[in-house]
Amino acid sequence: MEFAAEVLAKLLEGKEAAVTFPQLEAPMERLIEGRAMRALKEIRDILADESLSDTNCFYKIEKIVTVFEKLGADCGNRHDFG
Repeated sequence: MEFAAEVLAKLLEGKEAAVTFPQLEAPMERLIEGRAMRALKEIRDILADESLSDTNCFYKIEKIVTVFEKLGADCGNRHDFG
């Protein structure tokens, strides 16, 4: 099989490849926009949380960073306190 893989690799070298997801229920852009809207709503809800005082602002920001992390987005090292 290794020989066949080497021959195939050479044949495909420099060729354009396309990846498809036939079982994807919607276009990727719409899926990403949907997740982004849910994240924005969650961030808004955190900022509107009246149970946290302004002295607890750090915890509000940390909750927002957590939302981004759930999406797989990195907020940089400034928020890595673990």
